Amino acid sequence: MPTPQTATDERPLFYVEVRGEELDGHQFQIGGDGLLIGRSPTCDVIFDSREVSRRHCYFYPDGKSCVVKDLGSKNGIIVNGKPTRDKHLADGDTVEVGPSRLVMHIKGGSPGGGKRTEAAVPDLVDRQPADFATPRHPLAIAGIVFALLAYLHWSFGLGAALLALVSLWEVRRQADRLGRSLAVGAVAIALVGSGMNLWFVEAAPGLREKDELAARMECRDNLLDIAAALKAYRAAHAGAPPERLDELVAQGLLKPERLLCPAGGQNGAADLRYLFAAGPDAASESAFTVIVCDPGPDCHQQQGGWLLMADGHTEWMPRERFERILSELKAGRQATLRGGPARRRP
Repeated sequence: MPTPQTATDERPLFYVEVRGEELDGHQFQIGGDGLLIGRSPTCDVIFDSREVSRRHCYFYPDGKSCVVKDLGSKNGIIVNGKPTRDKHLADGDTVEVGPSRLVMHIKGGSPGGGKRTEAAVPDLVDRQPADFATPRHPLAIAGIVFALLAYLHWSFGLGAALLALVSLWEVRRQADRLGRSLAVGAVAIALVGSGMNLWFVEAAPGLREKDELAARMECRDNLLDIAAALKAYRAAHAGAPPERLDELVAQGLLKPERLLCPAGGQNGAADLRYLFAAGPDAASESAFTVIVCDPGPDCHQQQGGWLLMADGHTEWMPRERFERILSELKAGRQATLRGGPARRRP
């Protein structure tokens, strides 16, 4: 609060008192350099209302009176109920600026001779009140912290949005662009973080499962094509099986891509070739005669794998049983694996 000032008959004191939703009751002294009213942070008295232009009007002393001048504002000014562009003001005149009213007060400066002293102007402040100029950012900053946590769980995004809205309400009467920017930024980060979290936690697993089911069916079709190619190969070689599955491709009985498991790309693997268990009675513990199977238990999201039987039909095995069959085959108990997996991982 500045030191109270007195008025003399040579130079009166001018000040305006604000009435309205914004800055209600605050008083601003009109010094020798005048008083600029508007929405811009460079003004002396700053209103947030969109009805107020960035540089709306200007009060300045003119001898023993004060003048208000419209600066080309969009909505103009109204003095004592009448629109005007500029006007000399008397004590008690009211100037409407947007939704706010500024009441003119003039202390001292009577035309009579002799020096006289008036009471100090009550509650004057320099330019703008301290509580108007002090930024309030704690809630906005807390909102940004919660918004960043929304990447871990979408529910933090709700907390960030709530804190941001409370922060915006808190600074609604302040010319606090930083506070508003922080609050809006918190909402934006919360929306992005919550969206990404929901995508990876809720949507992406379902899409991966859908892709895996499609790959599983394509894998089965590959094995059925291999079975048909093996049948054709044996028919042309007196019932003898090929040494490697590559021989089916070499003789034009099978396309090369049919030797690769399509589910290999689901977990980062690439070019996973089918295993060929050749030989008579290549049976596992399940008593099935296996001639071709999937590359290994790491395919198909580690859910299991396909076996192609000697009679040409396919069998899907859950993970535990599939691993047990593969371990028996690889141990060489009843079959020899040929053309094993050639794996390349990024």
